[in-house]
Amino acid sequence: MATPIGSDISAMDSEKGNSSQVSQENTFGYIEDVPYVWQEVNGYCMSAALSMVLQGMGLDLDLYDLAAAMGTGFSALYLGIDETRMFYPGILIRQPEYFDFFSEIYEVDLAVYLDSSTDFGRGADYAYERANLDYIDFSNSTMDPFEVLRESIDAGIPLAVSVDPYYLPPDDYDVIRQYLAPLTENGIGHAITIVGYNHTSHEVYIQDPGVGVLDNRGYPDDGRWNYTMSYFDFNRAWESSGYYTLRLTPGSGPVEDFEEKLGDFICNRLRGDRTMYFTGYENFYFISAGKDAYSGMALDLTVDCIADYARYFTEVNKPDAILRMGHMFETFLTTQYYSYKGALESLPNILPEVNLQDFLDAANDALPHFEVLSHNASINSGVQVEFRDSLIFSTFEDIALEFDSSGNLEGSIALYQEELDEIGEHLFAIADSWDDAANALEEALNLPDDTTPLETSFPVIVGGSGILVLAVAIFLVKRRK
Repeated sequence: MATPIGSDISAMDSEKGNSSQVSQENTFGYIEDVPYVWQEVNGYCMSAALSMVLQGMGLDLDLYDLAAAMGTGFSALYLGIDETRMFYPGILIRQPEYFDFFSEIYEVDLAVYLDSSTDFGRGADYAYERANLDYIDFSNSTMDPFEVLRESIDAGIPLAVSVDPYYLPPDDYDVIRQYLAPLTENGIGHAITIVGYNHTSHEVYIQDPGVGVLDNRGYPDDGRWNYTMSYFDFNRAWESSGYYTLRLTPGSGPVEDFEEKLGDFICNRLRGDRTMYFTGYENFYFISAGKDAYSGMALDLTVDCIADYARYFTEVNKPDAILRMGHMFETFLTTQYYSYKGALESLPNILPEVNLQDFLDAANDALPHFEVLSHNASINSGVQVEFRDSLIFSTFEDIALEFDSSGNLEGSIALYQEELDEIGEHLFAIADSWDDAANALEEALNLPDDTTPLETSFPVIVGGSGILVLAVAIFLVKRRK
């Protein structure tokens, strides 16, 4: 067990989490034998936390089963305008809508809680309001967060919550305490699973999917993923993340038309149906989703686009901005690669009655191209940019070094246009694979061809409840000229 950060005290100063507000009906609750799920990759924490909850409920869905069943492995987005040239893997795009879709097709009751009176909770409140999704706001409710925790544990169901990793006791999070501050309104939280509480010792029992990820130590086979925190310290971490909570209770099982609904959802995610991705924001030209995320990124690997990106950074060393552009491209493509690969491996178990061979043949064509564009160091290096010999990073590193030496921005980029074109060819190949896979899945399920001309849209990508991932942000101070 890890040692909690602060002293274990029985009376807490914060209104939320006050030990006196926890019901005295039970003083101890603990759910044994909840399978531990390691998140493996930066960004998968909420999926891992939910997998522990679901398996604790008896629903056997692992990390990559959720990447398939929620569609995150088959979703992608590219945002390209001015100083923003960013590829986003599916796991980082409007997570609340994935949770809502999953609970609908599996008929699992999902209750979302947050506190809009906190800085972080305001971002969560905004995301749910924009997505027109139901939630319970602790600031307008008589329900206390610790009461929700106790009731879920007493019912025998683990609880998935978002916390500020800055306050978590494992030394795995020292890198966050070294480089970052506690969460702000647009920060990024981390998800953990609560499996018990002790109202006598004022502790909660935690299974943490994120240990071993940030510091690249790998799977925590020493058991440090299982630890306790005092009510006081846990409350600091929970409050800092807006008391964001996902409480699941068993429902009636998968819907009758489960295969059709999930298949149609995956087809539309692969194709990049803008209405499905971002209802109401279909006409924003600088956003590309699904297969078009890859082709959109490929089309922006030009002298003009990269030079425009660099020019917007007036307070940051421009070679460094170019270097980090390559780093983030590679980081998020690697994140996408593992979720996509895992989702492909899991989907036959999710849809056992469907002949997926043609779909898998088409979808697997993307894997060699993902592999070329990915590198493990990109997702393990945290706030430090770790230098590596990989196609994307090396290309942007060479551009940055040339520009630092010559001072000629356009000329430096042009020298490496051949390498940029090579990256683009792999991205176009992934786009073709996703399109072919969507067509094959549609045929396998005998779905109606309801595709419409694709238009661009605007995403709601928020650093509060919309993402809820374990990540170390790399911040660049930006100011337009």
